[in-house]
Formats: sequence, C-alpha cells, structure tokens
Amino acid sequence: MEIDWNYRKLFSLTDYQLQIFENLIYSEPKNSWELNTYRQDRRNKTGVHKDTKALIFIFKNLRLGNIFDEKLFSRYSIIKEIFIKASEVLNIKDYIIDRCLLVNLPTGKKIREHNDNPAIFGDSHRIHVPLITAEECEFIVGNEKVPMIKGTAIEINNLNNHSVDNKSNVDRIHLIFDIRNNPL
Repeated sequence: MEIDWNYRKLFSLTDYQLQIFENLIYSEPKNSWELNTYRQDRRNKTGVHKDTKALIFIFKNLRLGNIFDEKLFSRYSIIKEIFIKASEVLNIKDYIIDRCLLVNLPTGKKIREHNDNPAIFGDSHRIHVPLITAEECEFIVGNEKVPMIKGTAIEINNLNNHSVDNKSNVDRIHLIFDIRNNPL
C-alpha cells in the first residue's frame, strides 16, 4: 500500500442496508459494548483506543490468537454484503478479512494521532463505514479532514497519521474492516 494518499470513497450503502445496521445497533444491549475490550487494552502503552468501545466480529492476531464471534457475525449477517461490495470495488477476486468490528467513539472523546504498523496493515485495505455519526465528528488522515458521510464506505490510509475527535453530541459508530487478497 502506498503512503502518498489519505483516503478515497469506495461506495455507499443503500438506505435499506443502513436501516438494518441502525436497527441492529440500537437494539444492541449497552453491556455488549463492554464484553470484549481487547482493542482498547492492546495499545495500553499509548492508550490510543482507550476511550472507544467495540463489538468485535473478527480480529486476527498472531501473538494472541484469533477472535471470531460467530453469534455476533450471524446477527449482523448484512456485513457479508459489505465485504462483497468492497471486494468488487477494490477488484479483489478472493478476499480475506483480518479484522471486522463496530467501533463506538462516545461523544466528547478522541482517538489520538497515530499510525498503524505497516508489517501488519501494509497489504490490507482499511475500510470505515460511518453508520451513526455527525458533522462535528472530525476524522483526520495525514492532516486532511476526511468527509465521513453516513453510509459511505471510505478507505483510509492507516499507515499515515490519523486521529478522530468526536465534538458532536452523539456516539460515533463506524463499521471498520480490513480486507486483502487471499495469497493462496
């Protein structure tokens, strides 16, 4: 993956897909966002994601093992449609999903500027799909404000510095996933 670009719009969800996501998210028990804190805890030295909450569907990690929440993935089965659309737009014939999660950044919270490890993320595409957001939630990649429009799939270059500041009065929730070519 090149580092000389910050983001690009890939596609938009249909109103129907967006409504399904919203219904699922709003019906999610509040404590479900607290069940798996791996993402918040894993960078405890820097605390980059400490203020976020997440529903983790898939999280592949060589050191700690893999997370795959089959029950959660089944409940949010619409995500498969998003994977397929992303693979088509990115021209990936046979894809692998290394990470897939819903991330909640509560109102008034931030994700400090950081960049992701090229050894881990160098061959994947980091996709954000804002599902619940507001204009006052600022997402910056490489000193450029990214227009995170509800229902629009955006590929960000997570090898560049990026940060988020939720200055809005709503909890920001994005579907985030990493997709790449299957090398086999």
